[in-house]
Amino acid sequence: MTSNENFMFLPNMLITRPFFIRVILIVSIALGSVQASTKILLIAGPGSHGYGAHEFRAGCLLLGSELEKSGLDLEIVVSETGWPKDESVFDGVSTVVMMCTGEEKHLLNQKLELFDKLASRGVGLVALHTSVITTTGDAGDRFLKWMGGYHELYYSVVAHWVADFLELPDHPITKGVRPFSFHDEWYFHMRFAPNMKGVMPILSAHPDPSVIAKKKPGKLGGGDEARAAIANKEIQHLAWAFEREDGGRGFGFTGGHDHWYFADPNYRKLVLNAICWTANKETPEDGVPTQDLTINDLLANQDDNPPVGESLDFVLNKYPAEVTLPSNAIPFPKRIPMRWDQDDDAKKIAFVAGHRSAEYGELEHYATSMLLGKELEAAYANVDVAVYVHPYPKDLYETLADADTVVFYTNEGKANPFDKGAKPFREFLSGDASIVVMGSGLRVSSKGGESLNEIVGARSAIDEGTYPEQRLSFNEFPTHPASQGLKAFAVTDGWVGSLEHSDLLESSTIILEDQSRKPLLWLLEESAKRRVGFAGGHHHFALGNPRYRKAVLNAIAWATRLQIPKDGVNTNALSLYDLAKNQNHTFPVQENRNALTEKFGLK
Repeated sequence: MTSNENFMFLPNMLITRPFFIRVILIVSIALGSVQASTKILLIAGPGSHGYGAHEFRAGCLLLGSELEKSGLDLEIVVSETGWPKDESVFDGVSTVVMMCTGEEKHLLNQKLELFDKLASRGVGLVALHTSVITTTGDAGDRFLKWMGGYHELYYSVVAHWVADFLELPDHPITKGVRPFSFHDEWYFHMRFAPNMKGVMPILSAHPDPSVIAKKKPGKLGGGDEARAAIANKEIQHLAWAFEREDGGRGFGFTGGHDHWYFADPNYRKLVLNAICWTANKETPEDGVPTQDLTINDLLANQDDNPPVGESLDFVLNKYPAEVTLPSNAIPFPKRIPMRWDQDDDAKKIAFVAGHRSAEYGELEHYATSMLLGKELEAAYANVDVAVYVHPYPKDLYETLADADTVVFYTNEGKANPFDKGAKPFREFLSGDASIVVMGSGLRVSSKGGESLNEIVGARSAIDEGTYPEQRLSFNEFPTHPASQGLKAFAVTDGWVGSLEHSDLLESSTIILEDQSRKPLLWLLEESAKRRVGFAGGHHHFALGNPRYRKAVLNAIAWATRLQIPKDGVNTNALSLYDLAKNQNHTFPVQENRNALTEKFGLK
């Protein structure tokens, strides 16, 4: 299997007789009978759902490895980083397998003409899980032409349920596959070609009526037609094969939400058979041979690290096959958040962190909280830090009542506690704890955020801006304990956009400001309560800059009423490796380590 490369393999031919005419005859016969390997291209889009789900790169690599080891004379190419930059990789391809986010972001939506030309030459198409979702209009019409069906927004339904596949059709895709039941995020009420022309249902089942009763009509919840179909007990087709009039083939498979599901050999064989069938490759009577995989094969190549605080049981409870390896032979990087040591004399600082990040190195709430928390504990013998990650414990605000300072570096919008403003949260804010709000914690919906203005004097509406990246220079600092040890520096970061400031900031101390003198890091003190607002921190790697990080740590120390040393809170230059610890994403294959190091001035 090759990744992002294009090659063709031709078997060596042995000529055994020295006579010229004989040689010509043998070569002619050989060239007439030898066929090139069947070329299969798998295209992986970026993941989107966190650990173990929508692991498109890991899925493509796993399926590619299985096909390569099948002994079926296949050439496998995997594009791990999205649409291939070098489109010559499509030369000689027999089928294309898509594993990517759907809807408007579908990788094929910008390549409709290119793939239409491939399809006209008989190139097959396999779309797995969200890859079956596209937009109506030109894209939807092409999907009907290429593979006979697709998930139509506001018409089809997305739901998690157990589908019972009691009968399987007699078809090359079902070779060696037994009837089975499987829990997955199965889509149903798909949009198919008129009169199902050319469409052969492969997996069909009846959803329990409660499945759709729990779904609200809408973009992914279908409409009245879907509800009428279920009420009428119409069978729903969740995977299908399609034969085009020109001889090309397509296959749609709505399952595959969790990467773990490919551990089931029956489930995996059906997908492998379908890939070969769309490539017009004849498969053995028992289907494509599958390998004996271990749980480690499924853990490999994933884009995300495990959720904070979870043990291996998080995977085992979802795993659909027997696990034969002992737990100590399974590499599961357990991520343990910091917790208070119950020392009543210590200054207690709590970080309330968001649960997921955006792109690699961005909005790494947990990694940033752990980095700052450990440095505070290292700098102060009397500081005790705890980190809480969304979804938060139900009694979180009762726990935070013991905190001297709480740092909110949360998700924006609905997951932001300032946006919801629940009663326990409002009661907590009326207490004596100092409050620090960082980056995305300042972003709320247009209906929320009044408490943000009242607490830290600033807010940003999520529909009015994002995190524009700028390289800013800071050369002057006010005379203030939080400025101790600060020296001129420059840093590249993403800063909260469209930040609105209230009148509170007129009495604030501004530690960092941009060229237009808009506050980026500011301090408030009113009625013995201390508050800090910080508009940066979008790029976790930016905090590798020791002077930038010192400014943030000094501000948290000031809020906690700690004595700030003359040189400020101690910080050192960090490496890319130091900053990669505790991130939600593993290091992407497309990221340039040298470019990141240079951009953020890392050691």
